[in-house]
Amino acid sequence: MLARATALGLAGCLLGLGISVLISRVMKSMLYHVARFDWATMVLVPLILLSAALIAAYWPAHRATQVDPMVALRYE
Repeated sequence: MLARATALGLAGCLLGLGISVLISRVMKSMLYHVARFDWATMVLVPLILLSAALIAAYWPAHRATQVDPMVALRYE
């Protein structure tokens, strides 16, 4: 579960970074005194989003490991 969340989070971050690099030239021409690449933003935002995705996936995964398999099978 965590591996899948990590893969989806990384894919989303890479896709977002790719789109932001492509759009950065347009944004620079539209905004005044804005650098084309803000490295702090390009590094920190994906790290924060990936951390949020992993925390959101960890909580249900941790709860699922605490359930007795026989109880879960009987419930179904």
